[in-house]
Amino acid sequence: MVKEEDAEFHPRDPKDYDWAETRFISFSVPEEQLFGNVYVLARPNVGAVISDVTIQKGFSRFPYEMDFHDPHMHLPCPPSFRKFTLRNGLSVEAVRPPYELHYSYEHNGGNCSFEFDFTAVGEPFDCHDPNQNPLLGDTTFSGLGDQWLNGHYDVLGHVKGELVLRGKRYAIDSYDGADHSWGPRKEEGIRAMGWTAAAFGPDYGLHTVFHLNLKNGQVTYDKLRFGYVVDEGQTYGLVSAELTATRIDMIAVSNHIRAVDVRGKVHEMRGTAIAGHPQYAINPCQAVFQTLFRYEVNGRVGYGESADCFGLDYLAERMSALGRYRSGVPAATSQ
Repeated sequence: MVKEEDAEFHPRDPKDYDWAETRFISFSVPEEQLFGNVYVLARPNVGAVISDVTIQKGFSRFPYEMDFHDPHMHLPCPPSFRKFTLRNGLSVEAVRPPYELHYSYEHNGGNCSFEFDFTAVGEPFDCHDPNQNPLLGDTTFSGLGDQWLNGHYDVLGHVKGELVLRGKRYAIDSYDGADHSWGPRKEEGIRAMGWTAAAFGPDYGLHTVFHLNLKNGQVTYDKLRFGYVVDEGQTYGLVSAELTATRIDMIAVSNHIRAVDVRGKVHEMRGTAIAGHPQYAINPCQAVFQTLFRYEVNGRVGYGESADCFGLDYLAERMSALGRYRSGVPAATSQ
């Protein structure tokens, strides 16, 4: 169960230099094909913070085509994770954690600013709570890696505020996802996972986390690691889910989700990409391919971000010329 005190830095061995606490949130302006995300990874035992703000309108295949990128790798770590301001101009406050958050940002170069509030819909989903996660005792849940060893929760919510990007003003009024993790997290790019959310308003949404598999140049989603739906304001864990996607240059451009919750209710939706880009600055050891999808279910339209996160060494082992050679995979099959 997620508690109010989880908004703060957690007790830890002060000699554990791999300990990390993270915050992630996404926001979107779907009618403008625009979406952004804000990421903070703090290492309080090291005294440093990684923070990145990324915003994209429409599609880009390469980082140099993206609309806004502001990555910082060595910011001083604040004394509190509940309310802080970083030197990159980002301020975060857990107003009523984990249900209400406030974000504001002023780019040091003057190219971007935003201010918005996040209000949760449904209960935050604690993947370590057996009352919420029906897969906790299953081998499905194993193999997540150290990023979720100690604590992790996800929550869908209403994001409302304003964005100014390169002189143009946008109203933010979307339903998106946020999460918070804490525990040991080594900077090793050896895993791949997919984070996908879809939200249709205050009463309905879905979130999944899968391990990814990359073989012969084709990306597939393995068995569900955990997930949940918010249905009429109540949060229900998923017992199973399948996710498929088609891609261009590793960026998902369409997908199909079929999930079953603990009640046996089936949730099925197909997504069409309205924006997407590669993201190489969220963490030095990862490449993330992000998409904003438009979904339609029973006449209702929803939106959500999909982020496929690949460790750089994971990609190199499967996609580089030397990696293919060592694994015996012909170059032609990996394109």
